[in-house]
Amino acid sequence: MLGLDPDSVINRIKESGNPVVLPDRRQSVMVGALGFAVVSLVVFGLWAIAGRWLTDRLGTLPFYLILAAGFMAGGPAAFGPILIGQNLRRFYFLFLGSFLGYAAIWIGCWMKWGQLGEWLATILGPGLMATLFVNAFGAQKRILLCAGGLVIGHTAGYFLGSLLFAWELLHNRFGMEVWGLFYGAGFGAGIGLALSECQAATRARLLAMSAKSSATQPAAGEDLED
Repeated sequence: MLGLDPDSVINRIKESGNPVVLPDRRQSVMVGALGFAVVSLVVFGLWAIAGRWLTDRLGTLPFYLILAAGFMAGGPAAFGPILIGQNLRRFYFLFLGSFLGYAAIWIGCWMKWGQLGEWLATILGPGLMATLFVNAFGAQKRILLCAGGLVIGHTAGYFLGSLLFAWELLHNRFGMEVWGLFYGAGFGAGIGLALSECQAATRARLLAMSAKSSATQPAAGEDLED
């Protein structure tokens, strides 16, 4: 429906005739971690600066929704460099839906079960995101790798940041930002890995096409850039 499957992406690339960058797994993880960490620092900065004020006036749930909206607004652009082809607009809709589902699970579990809910949400939320990703990209066979990467990255980033924030020295506004840095880097790395796996078939087919073109037309310029 979103046109992120290999056939749709490759057809658009052929029609455009533009060079295509094919990021590998390491690049995808690094770009995802760095990009989403920046977004997370901004959103957690809102919590650090105005969290108490907004919660007192709006309530806990509306404030959580504001934070989720911040991630949904800025998150997709962080992964633009690792999307194969001109797919940022299409990915934007996928990210909105998947992060909204993740946020709904997290908020619901936290408000109902507290700290136990955090552990449950860190499995169910990223698991839902992985399911939506692989279906949108036509990469259902990669569900275990995508889900595993998302759950591990999210869990490591979120709970390591939480542990540091609980330390008396960091139980302040600066510690909130530290938590945001670890959360964003961990979750972003997991999303980057998931996107790399979801686009593996597209990447392999484009590399094969590039190799075939180079073999048959050695004098022509490269159509693809790895």
